[in-house]
Amino acid sequence: MASMGYMIVKSEIDSFLFLFYLPKNVTENQKNWFLDHRYLNLEYFKIGGYSLNQTWEPIYGFEEIRREIFRKVIDIENTNSRK
Repeated sequence: MASMGYMIVKSEIDSFLFLFYLPKNVTENQKNWFLDHRYLNLEYFKIGGYSLNQTWEPIYGFEEIRREIFRKVIDIENTNSRK
């Protein structure tokens, strides 16, 4: 079974900073939250974060975060099903 983790989002309004911490695997709900809140990229000047793979790797900008989320999305229903 794939390990699930929390996608953490932090913001600092005074410095217009928006950070994401992406787990090794991203759920469909986490991806949907990101898509539902994509307007936030218009409200912040500095957007980046870290993606957990073998180590924490920095990611920069809204587009790179989007690509990383879509790369990490797993199908939990198929992952949890018995064969």
